[in-house]
Amino acid sequence: MSTLELARSAAIADAGNPELVGADVSVEIDDDGRVETYLFEANLAGYKGWRWCVTIAIVDKKSEPTICDVVVLPGPDALLAPEWVAYRDRIQPGDVGVGDIVPSALDDTRLVTCTCNVY
Repeated sequence: MSTLELARSAAIADAGNPELVGADVSVEIDDDGRVETYLFEANLAGYKGWRWCVTIAIVDKKSEPTICDVVVLPGPDALLAPEWVAYRDRIQPGDVGVGDIVPSALDDTRLVTCTCNVY
C-alpha cells in the first residue's frame, strides 16, 4: 500500500464515511523524506473549504509507515467563524429596552451598590 493510500485510509477511518473524504489536494514531504503530509478535501457539512490533513512518518526504508496525526484544518478559502466578542462588548445602543433583563458584570461601573438599612 502506498503512503497516499495509507493516508486516505486513515482519513476515511477518522471520518467514519468514505464520502466525507474528497479529492487529493497536495502532499508535502520534508527534506529528509521521512515525514509526509497529505491533504484531502473535507466533504463535511459546515466545513466549507476545510481539508483532511494526514501526517505519516517513515523511520527508515525497513520500517512500515506510521500514521502520526489525522486532523481537519482550514484551507485558504475556508469558512471560519468570526473572532469572538464578549457579550458586554456586543451590546449596541438600541439593543436593550426598558424591561429587558440582561446579565451584568460585577465590575460594571454603571451599577451602584446600595446598602439600605430597613427597620
